[in-house]
Amino acid sequence: TFASQYPVSIMKRVIRVTSKAIPSSLMLHTLRQELINHFTSGVVSNSHETSGCTSSLAFGKDLLQCYRIKRQGGEAAVTAACLEWWEKLRFLIAYSSCRFDDDTEDKILHAALTNPQSPPALIEFLCRLLPSTKYEIDANTGALPLHVACVYWDPVSGGDQNETEYVRILNLLTAGDFTLVQSRYKERLAVHHAILSGKPLPFIRPLLALDNKTAIAPDPVTNLFPFQLAACPRKTRRSEAEQDRVPSSTCEQFDTEQLNLIFELLRVNPYPISILTVCHYAEMSPLTRHTLLWCYDWGFSGWKLNNKRKDMIRLAIEKGKIPEPMKSWWTKLKTLIWRAYNELDARGQKGMRETPQTHEYLLHAA
Repeated sequence: TFASQYPVSIMKRVIRVTSKAIPSSLMLHTLRQELINHFTSGVVSNSHETSGCTSSLAFGKDLLQCYRIKRQGGEAAVTAACLEWWEKLRFLIAYSSCRFDDDTEDKILHAALTNPQSPPALIEFLCRLLPSTKYEIDANTGALPLHVACVYWDPVSGGDQNETEYVRILNLLTAGDFTLVQSRYKERLAVHHAILSGKPLPFIRPLLALDNKTAIAPDPVTNLFPFQLAACPRKTRRSEAEQDRVPSSTCEQFDTEQLNLIFELLRVNPYPISILTVCHYAEMSPLTRHTLLWCYDWGFSGWKLNNKRKDMIRLAIEKGKIPEPMKSWWTKLKTLIWRAYNELDARGQKGMRETPQTHEYLLHAA
């Protein structure tokens, strides 16, 4: 049907009939591949000779120019072949996203972004052709195109891992308007959806660049800060059997990417961890505070690692002997351990028989 270039009306009838016999997953895969082929055929200029003259079939370019002139109040028209290409493209976008009858121009960008494998070039084309659609809210879901992209769109699954593609598409979807990244869908910001759907750092970085306050906005559903959301297990499209076949190097790469994202969220706006640190210091028990104060220095900006004392405690563990500079700290540590243990005993929370307060039982008390 596609190879024969039938009209859209015929294609719809064929798909409705064949969908009863063909598995839906296979049908969806076929439609998505045909979408890529059809879009590419219209945006790549193919020169060919017709009656001795050379013509160029670049329908995408002609359509962009036509819509630009119309937005400026002028009059423009395209060929019937170009209109047919555009009609088929809208049809394939809608069917590739399972929104079968919703191929209207004001929702076509939403539909394209619900297809994880929509090529970045297609998203860019729609953004430039219909620039106002990035502000359109889906009446059924309440989502902006930006929200849909954060939840569904995943060009990496289609093999496109170019970081510049992410930046270009996110810039087109937001157009430098920070109010779009502040808007909510299902109570969550775009950055929350992007993190929870496992988007990589190059995708999330443009969102943070528009408004770094979103990096400290707690998720209203879980009450977690974005850096805490990033630390949660990521969504995966693999089954358990497929997970077992994933190379360990790939798993390590995912772990590294996750750590990079957590670091970037804290680097962009470290406010959450500063507040948490101050609160936790005030709430710490004397034992916890004394233990940490050996390896860390506490100041106005929070905890700071003391590498010299950290190396000393590592050496003490390796040699099994407390060095002279550590002895006063070690003596107080033992006193605090037994004090905390006796406080538990006084409240009846130990659940153990009386333990002799000797060196041999210090680990039990701790």
